[in-house]
Amino acid sequence: MPKPSRALGFTGGVVVGTVAAVSVFSGGAGSRNVLAMVDTSASMRDMGGRLAKHLELLQQREGVSPTVVRTVGFGIRSDRRLGSLLESLETAVQLNPSVRRIYVFSDFSCESPSYDIDDAPGLAQLREITGSRQLFIGSMRDPPLVELVKIARDSGGEWLDQDGKPGKGSGLPAENRTKTGTVAGTVMNAETGLGLGGATVSVDSASNMSDNRGNFRISGVPTGSHKLSVQSGDLVPASADVEIGPCYVSTVNLSLTNKLLQGEIEITLNWMQVNGKPDDLDIHLLGPGKFHLYYGRREAGANLKLDNIKVPGHPPAETIYLSPQLASSTYTVDICDFIGESQDGIARSRATVRVVGAEGLRGTYEAPPGTGRHWRVLTIDPTSGKFEPIGRYVDETLDGCFQKQPGH
Repeated sequence: MPKPSRALGFTGGVVVGTVAAVSVFSGGAGSRNVLAMVDTSASMRDMGGRLAKHLELLQQREGVSPTVVRTVGFGIRSDRRLGSLLESLETAVQLNPSVRRIYVFSDFSCESPSYDIDDAPGLAQLREITGSRQLFIGSMRDPPLVELVKIARDSGGEWLDQDGKPGKGSGLPAENRTKTGTVAGTVMNAETGLGLGGATVSVDSASNMSDNRGNFRISGVPTGSHKLSVQSGDLVPASADVEIGPCYVSTVNLSLTNKLLQGEIEITLNWMQVNGKPDDLDIHLLGPGKFHLYYGRREAGANLKLDNIKVPGHPPAETIYLSPQLASSTYTVDICDFIGESQDGIARSRATVRVVGAEGLRGTYEAPPGTGRHWRVLTIDPTSGKFEPIGRYVDETLDGCFQKQPGH
């Protein structure tokens, strides 16, 4: 995590996912107590005048000249989804512990009438992060939902209407929330890392085709838990569990493998990149003795089919192949965050490992919450076909993980 800049009398933007937070002050002793977060997502394009009014009133009220950092969205989700208000606010408060008043400026709509709120645990965490600080909700257009207004008022703050005055009423009820959302992502070839055009992506009864770069987008999906499936020609179909919310785009990346023969296994890794990070997650296969397959070392009976660093653009995908000739033993699948841009980079990226055999998809494993440079995913015995999930993070020295290697 980069240290905040102290240059020019303000704390530099703290970028978390697609959201940035900035504490603003003009040099006064008490002005470092203010944190301003400004939404500049697509729905805010015509809100420049109203935003300027809010910021002017903030300057008069607090005696500060705010530095506006462009941010995208304020969805509240308890799973700390990348780019969420919780993710951004928590980091900003940690880096600016003296903050006593928090201002959030948004139109409080994604694609109106969607609202930036998701679940009760998320609201509880917002209260926890706010703590003893005052929370002010500055609305450019739509009133915030009832739950947000209550949190603001309970903190000693308020919601501010379009004119920057204390808002009247308790906000909008939750039933005004939209009931649909959007899922998007990329379908890739597990051997090349290149996007697969023409793949059929389906969620319930809705479907769409990936474009020539493998990108897809499906809107109007009912909120809630869904199974997303992908098919493309003779490749092995893939699937993913997705949670559709009303005020963010759920993102899923998947790799499709060629059909395999009996005894063959492929293990694919996909993850989410925000602002290109994490840039490089690596699959390691650890076995008996000194067996260690990864980008820098070959082993008999297995090979790394796809190393994302070898592909232009570093797509979020890697693949290893286990042949029927692999020695009979138990092997451990380990995912390493090679650069380690953040301590919880693997968890935040929602890294997902899929095991594919001759009969198709054998298992799916998603990175759990937590921190660590290594995610120990599972043990696998290719001969017996027995898999045992591990699902925990470890910090230890592993060849090819902590230091840069030539050409990698």
